[in-house]
Amino acid sequence: PAFTMSSLPSGMLFDTTNGVISGTPNVPSFTCQPVSMTGTMTDSGGTATCTFGMTVKPLPPTLQYAQDEFIFTHRKKIAEVTASYGGACAPITNCVASPALPAGVVLNPTTCAISGTPTEIGRCQTHMITASNCAGSVTVTVNTCVNAVAPNMCAVVGNGRMTVGKAASLEILVDEASDPITHNAVTVKS
Repeated sequence: PAFTMSSLPSGMLFDTTNGVISGTPNVPSFTCQPVSMTGTMTDSGGTATCTFGMTVKPLPPTLQYAQDEFIFTHRKKIAEVTASYGGACAPITNCVASPALPAGVVLNPTTCAISGTPTEIGRCQTHMITASNCAGSVTVTVNTCVNAVAPNMCAVVGNGRMTVGKAASLEILVDEASDPITHNAVTVKS
């Protein structure tokens, strides 16, 4: 008998004398879907054809951030924190954090990038970030803290002149802070 085979995944071999497929695949299918192949055997009695699928499963994702601790500032937009992926793997199809990242901070569901503007001051917290693809998943741990914004004084309202024996008033205006702002009035009396 004689055997023939349509294309095979890279790294795989087909023995035309016995119809055996062997080898080590070296290029994954990034879709995790089977590749359709057709094998044919011909002998004195005729020809038989068989169509089947073969999937070269990719590796599960690997995930890494440049650091594992992030300190954010309340109401300050954070520079996007990107994730890197190691090895050849299918695209990330889902990325989730548990527990959720701080309010206002988001996790991109397909790149695992962290971005946003923290809207609440919070305690430091440990998050498990899990990236998945059709071949499996991987989980890494990151720690986040959201610090309060320190007040930033920007102006004093009043002329700043005081006279002995006369009441005077100055108002200090605060530009930004995490806590609610109240205007502070300073009154000097004789």
